[in-house]
This record gives sequence, C-alpha cells and structure tokens, in this order.
Amino acid sequence: MDQPRIPNSLSKVSFSTLLEIEDPEIYQSDLSQEVFEEITLQRLQIAQSRFNNLAVLNSNLEKIELIDVVFTNCDFSNSDLSKCYTNRVRFEGCKFLGTKFPESYFNHTVFNECNLSLSMFEGSMQQTVTYETSNLEGADFYQQGFKGVAFHGCSLESANFEGTLLKGIDFSSNDFAQLTVDLDKMKGATISEEQTRLFINKLGIKVK
Repeated sequence: MDQPRIPNSLSKVSFSTLLEIEDPEIYQSDLSQEVFEEITLQRLQIAQSRFNNLAVLNSNLEKIELIDVVFTNCDFSNSDLSKCYTNRVRFEGCKFLGTKFPESYFNHTVFNECNLSLSMFEGSMQQTVTYETSNLEGADFYQQGFKGVAFHGCSLESANFEGTLLKGIDFSSNDFAQLTVDLDKMKGATISEEQTRLFINKLGIKVK
C-alpha cells in the first residue's frame, strides 16, 4: 500500500473559493471546518492536500480526482461521486452514508473507521484498497473488479457482492449474518468457521 505523498508545508484555503471556478483544483492545501449542501462541483482535481472536518452533503462531485490526499472526519453523505478516481488516498473516520461511487477507480486507497452504510460502488475497479473497522452495512459492490482488496474488522451485514469475483477476499474477521454473493464466484475466498453456516444454507444444505 503506497501512502499519500503530502509536503509538510500546506496553504490554508477555503473550499468555497472553488464554487466560482470553471476548472476547479486544489494543490498542496489544507482545508478544514466547512459545511456545504446541494452544491455541484464536477471534475474537481485535488492533489497533495489534507482535509479535516469538511462536510459536502447531498452534492454532485462527479468525476472528482484525488491524488495524495488525506481526509479526516469528513462527511460526503448522500453525495454523488460517480466516476471518481483515487490514488494514494486515506479516509480516516469519514462518513459516506448513501454515497454513490459507480464506475469509479480506486488505487492504493484506505477507508479506516469510516461509515459507508448503503454506499454504492457498482461497476467500479478497486486495486490495493483496504477497509479497516468500517461500517459497510447494506453497501453495494455489484460487479466490482477487485485486485488486492482487503476487509478487516468491518460490518458487512446485508452487503451485496453479486457479479463480483471474490477470489483472494478474506471475510473471516468481518461481521455479517446476511451477505449477497454469487456462490460460483466465491472460489478462493476465505471465511471463518462460524460463517460457513450462512454459505451452507445458500446451497440448500441442512446441518443437523
């Protein structure tokens, strides 16, 4: 996992200054303590920057590009991040309730202690991505391209992995009683002994 490459010296800027720019971009900047709702800011480019306690809610951020960025305690709930691109990005304690990420590309990206309940990733590619102790209840991973993806200590209750090849995915440290998967795409995945009953039931096998 490559870490974000961010210089020690960053300029203080306001997210609000981007709203009037035709081709908005943020470079080597430090942003914090701002709240926005129902804004449209497409094709935003952000590089080598840090965000703290920023909330962008119910907004359109389609095709946002993030390279070498750390987000801490930020909230993007119910926003549209369709076709986004991330590379060397960390999300620490962030909220993505109902956030849309369809047809996106994630590379060397970490979600640590984040709330991604009901988030939607359908049709995305994820390469070298880690989900650590995060809430992914009801998250939709329909038809993902997974390569080097890891889930550690997450809640995956009622998450959907239909159409997704799960070879190499280790579910054993994660919590769920219901999980939607294609059993023919589970070959090469790892589950705990306690989780075997769920998959046996999906096969219609009764255990006495």
